[in-house]
Amino acid sequence: MSKERLEAAGAVAPGARRYRQVRSLLKDRYVDAVSVCLPNHIHARVAVAALQAGKHVLCEKPLAATVRGARRIVGAGKASGRKCMVAMKFRFTPEAHYISRELSRGAFGEVYYGYTHYLRPVGGIPTGTGNWFITKARSGGGALIDNGVHLLDVNWYLMGCPRPVYAFGSTYAKFGPHMDAIRDSFDVEDFGCGLIKFDGGACIYLDNAWASMVDDTVIGLRVLGSSLWRNWARSR
Repeated sequence: MSKERLEAAGAVAPGARRYRQVRSLLKDRYVDAVSVCLPNHIHARVAVAALQAGKHVLCEKPLAATVRGARRIVGAGKASGRKCMVAMKFRFTPEAHYISRELSRGAFGEVYYGYTHYLRPVGGIPTGTGNWFITKARSGGGALIDNGVHLLDVNWYLMGCPRPVYAFGSTYAKFGPHMDAIRDSFDVEDFGCGLIKFDGGACIYLDNAWASMVDDTVIGLRVLGSSLWRNWARSR
C-alpha cells in the first residue's frame, strides 16, 4: 500500500494498526483474522499466506480468479485448521433468512427450480483509472464473476445447496469492446446466462449483465416448490 493511502486510512481509524506489507500484518501475533479485500487475482496468494500463518480468513467473492487458486485456498484451510469463509452477503439479508426458515420447515415442499437475474442498463460497466474488473488476467471474468455470483450463490443456498450435475451457459461482450474509454483493456463478458442441473432434478437459470437494453437495473430471484400446488389440489 502507498504511504499516502495508508495515512488516509489511519485518519479514518487513528487507533488501528497499519502495515505497508501483507507479511508484516501476518507476523503480528495480535491479528486473529484477515479480511481479504483485494483484486481477484491476489485473493489466493494472500488467503493462503494468511491461513498458513494461522489466521482465520474472510475473503471477498470470488474465492479466487481461477479454480486452481480456489483449490489452493481450500487446501490451506484444511491443513491449517483455520476457518475460511467467502463474503456472500446476500445470504444474510432478512429476505434470505425468511425464505431459508420456511424452506427448512418444509413450507416449499419439493424445491425444483430457481431463477435469478441481475441486469444493468447500458453504462453499467465498471470504468475508471486502474480498473481491474474488465481485465480477465486480474478479475477472472466479467459480469458473472462480479455481481452474478452473489445472486447465484443465494439462489443455490435457498434451494438447500444441491449437488450440481452439469451446467450449460453462454457469455457475450456486446457493449464493452465498443466503449472508447475501455475498449483497449476490455476482454471479459458484459452479459452471461446459464442453466445448472442438480442431483435430484432441480435446476437454476440465471442471467446477468453489466450492460443491456433495459431502462433501469433489474434484480430478482425466485425459488419454486410444489407445496402450493398440493394445497391447491386438496382444496378442489
